[in-house]
Amino acid sequence: MVILLILLFLFAPLLAPYDDNLQFNLPQAKRLTPFSTQQLVEKVNPEYGNNKLDTFHKYENLLFREFVSSDYYLADEPIENVKSGEITSAQITFVLGTDEYGRDILSRIIYATRYSLMISFFAIVISGILGIVLGFVSGYFGRYTDVVLNRIVEMFLAIPFIFLVILSVAFLGDSVTTVIIILGFAGWMSLFKVVRSEVLKLKAKDHIVTAKMIGMSLSNLLTKEYLPLLLPSISVNLVFQFAYILVAESSLSFLGITGNYSHPSLGGMIQQGFASLSNAWWVALFPTMVITWIFFIVHNAVRKMNGSESNIFR
Repeated sequence: MVILLILLFLFAPLLAPYDDNLQFNLPQAKRLTPFSTQQLVEKVNPEYGNNKLDTFHKYENLLFREFVSSDYYLADEPIENVKSGEITSAQITFVLGTDEYGRDILSRIIYATRYSLMISFFAIVISGILGIVLGFVSGYFGRYTDVVLNRIVEMFLAIPFIFLVILSVAFLGDSVTTVIIILGFAGWMSLFKVVRSEVLKLKAKDHIVTAKMIGMSLSNLLTKEYLPLLLPSISVNLVFQFAYILVAESSLSFLGITGNYSHPSLGGMIQQGFASLSNAWWVALFPTMVITWIFFIVHNAVRKMNGSESNIFR
């Protein structure tokens, strides 16, 4: 399942049947139930030749087509399956149905999952850097540095995660870059606590004391002495934070404040599905199932990582 998520992230345009914004002609495509079958008619473009550039433009148009036209549409009545030099007709199936704008739900979910994973990945990188560096500084130096950093962390932890994110977005704007930075900044506190407590335990170890006595620099101490021993705890915490950040991003997109207005997101698809929940339940159901599926992956990953960590220290 982790491999499937990675493939979705890397190859979404190749895995999605259609472009995420492609709106088929509404009379035939609006709110189709899952596994609905329609007849797609496409006129072959005579401008495409056999050279590599024409082949590239042909597949580019296939992958990123955003509009239907008289050359590409769903037939309103059955026609013969013609395969000639001018017209191609084929039966297509919308596996997860379509929304009220005639867009394929499966394609939009693939692109939305990619978008959510991208935001969560970059946000978790920011959280990891802040949590590791500040946690190490707090635990290593102690005294006033430790007191000040702990008070700052406790102040942020007093505010619920999602409220802190929404408040920050309201003040700083809702661009995609801003949302990534805010989500990353709002998630480093728990990792700070983990790293700080581990550093307090490790800094009295003989090999750490010896490394300090021979004059090892602070950066080398962190990367060569502390970090290998902190890695199991950091990995588990970051995986948990990845799930929390994904939910926060979905919540923001549900509210429409992620700065993403040109591509689908899981929370945005759920919000759109609520308007037609009684007669098009699949629009909101399948994005919700994807979020639940990702949580299931995270749960199993953390469980296996905890087992690996216990085996390491055993």
